[in-house]
Amino acid sequence: MFEIKTEILIATTPEHVWSYIIDINHWKRWNPIIAEAQGNIELNQKIELTMKGKGEKHGPKYSPSIIICEKPHHLRWSTKILFGLMMKNDKIFKLELHDGLTKLTHIEAFGGLMALFFRKQFEKGVPVMLQSMNEALKKNLEDAKSQNIQLVK
Repeated sequence: MFEIKTEILIATTPEHVWSYIIDINHWKRWNPIIAEAQGNIELNQKIELTMKGKGEKHGPKYSPSIIICEKPHHLRWSTKILFGLMMKNDKIFKLELHDGLTKLTHIEAFGGLMALFFRKQFEKGVPVMLQSMNEALKKNLEDAKSQNIQLVK
């Protein structure tokens, strides 16, 4: 398997970031790469995701299983095609407190024959997608935080 890793600092607590990440039913409101998402983020549960496609069309759909769910620090889900021999794809979120901010480490891990064949394309396109999701999450969380502060004043 090989991994593609991105990181971002978000000006809020890991618990607040976690609450947005596990609220998968609302991802389509803020996530630039997900068209539809539903399910419950709980260990051994399946969720349903539909990627955004070009234009108005939906992209690929997949149903990963939650394999790690350690609130509020570590979430990992996994999808396998033909038991992982053809393709295995894991999404990993790690959250840690870092100088009063939350450091989000966002990883996609790939394995199987298709991953080897498409590795260069994944290495080119996936970091851009992950970073766009990271930036949208950061903006949403920090905007919500600033709005709450304004309401308190």
